[in-house]
Amino acid sequence: MPSFVVLLIFLYVVLPLVILLTQKAKIHPEIKAIPPETLPREWQGFLDHHLQELRALGFLESSYLQIAAPLPGATATTVMMVNRHTGDKAMVNVLFSKSGGSTIKTLYLEFNTRLADGRCFNTHNSKQLGSFVLPATDTNTYLPSVKSPHELYQAHRMVLRESDAQGERVLYPPGTAAAYLAEVWTKGFDEQVELGQYRRNDKAGIFQLTLLGAYRMTWMLLWPISTIRLLLRWLNEQKVRSRLRASEQEPIASFFPPQAQQVLAGHFEL
Repeated sequence: MPSFVVLLIFLYVVLPLVILLTQKAKIHPEIKAIPPETLPREWQGFLDHHLQELRALGFLESSYLQIAAPLPGATATTVMMVNRHTGDKAMVNVLFSKSGGSTIKTLYLEFNTRLADGRCFNTHNSKQLGSFVLPATDTNTYLPSVKSPHELYQAHRMVLRESDAQGERVLYPPGTAAAYLAEVWTKGFDEQVELGQYRRNDKAGIFQLTLLGAYRMTWMLLWPISTIRLLLRWLNEQKVRSRLRASEQEPIASFFPPQAQQVLAGHFEL
């Protein structure tokens, strides 16, 4: 049998079975607050730059959180920030492996708005393809080439306007970011259970892939499906950025409470 046929069989038939047996996620992840000074040095510059720009956009409340082993061999750290005036959240996310030190895998910025009616809007610049099936209530906007927090947030606000995202925003009370993130984590996997991607094993305290989910997840990340997804993402990004250039951007002062707007209005130029 030709070697390339053996490789294809392994990738498309055997590998999903390996992932089925090894890919697990905790139902209730261990999420703890961490001091900023304990974060890995290699991404401190990335973090400082983003936090400074996010504070200038009205995200004044921050929580440094770490998820211990969310998936095998990985650690996730996020800085969650809240703009209580607009009802939006920002997350600076870092995923890295502990093997051989803190080897950075993914760094990205995400804006999130969750409404009381169940709709959820996410806008981020991660270059990595996701493996979750998108629920009907979620709207994800992928802009991997947008590095500016200001431009990414303006795109997020534009999507909210286009989607008529009116109504009560879901925000967590001050000091409860870790509990909120744990709740969202579990809710996200429960949605995947409803979509047939995972099954919930309460006895073991874990979510496990279904056979369908294992094959679907693997194939979504392999050629040619991954290439098609990247192309579609790139085309959609061009459309979003084109609409953003043609739209009227919100003044930065409007991201702050009314009492601060007069002071801030003259300090920013869009």
